[in-house]
Amino acid sequence: MPIKMPNFKEFFRYLREKHGIRKSDLAKKVGVSKQYIGELEAGRVKQPTKNRCDTFVEALKLTDDERIVFMRIAFYERLSEESKTFYGIIYGDLFSEYTDAIKVANAKIKVLNEYWKFKGITNEEMSAMR
Repeated sequence: MPIKMPNFKEFFRYLREKHGIRKSDLAKKVGVSKQYIGELEAGRVKQPTKNRCDTFVEALKLTDDERIVFMRIAFYERLSEESKTFYGIIYGDLFSEYTDAIKVANAKIKVLNEYWKFKGITNEEMSAMR
């Protein structure tokens, strides 16, 4: 079974639950409706803008590592399919504040390992996929 990068809706819900914040409380902190949070988690609305993502980062009190991965997933999914390759090749690292490739790689490893464990993927399964 290949291990895949989580999509925005899965990762957003994971972070909200991990940090123990109810939809209604998060909605109040960010200034949106509880329904909007539900729509994000269901994947029925487009990923939020960078500014809105920044407010989610603050409201959820994400770690630096979680923020890196959260922002990358959100931004990547906002790109159209045909633009993904173009931006990936031309710009490489999409967020200038995280141009240090080692920091980004370590953040991804740490946060995604936590996510995959949450999803029930064992260390043996993760090792087999490397």
